[in-house]
Amino acid sequence: MAAERIAGQAAGCVNLDAIPWVIYTAPEIAWVGKSERQLKAEGVAYRADQTR
Repeated sequence: MAAERIAGQAAGCVNLDAIPWVIYTAPEIAWVGKSERQLKAEGVAYRADQTR
């Protein structure tokens, strides 16, 4: 969106579901996209990775 504004174009839409998030704790917590709860509520098929 910032690059479009700098180029003089109309501002686009920012997809907040595609922005990575992180909480600095020990161990660190990070995610991107929708939560399992949100996907279930929307009826979207998904695969959960249980890697630890």
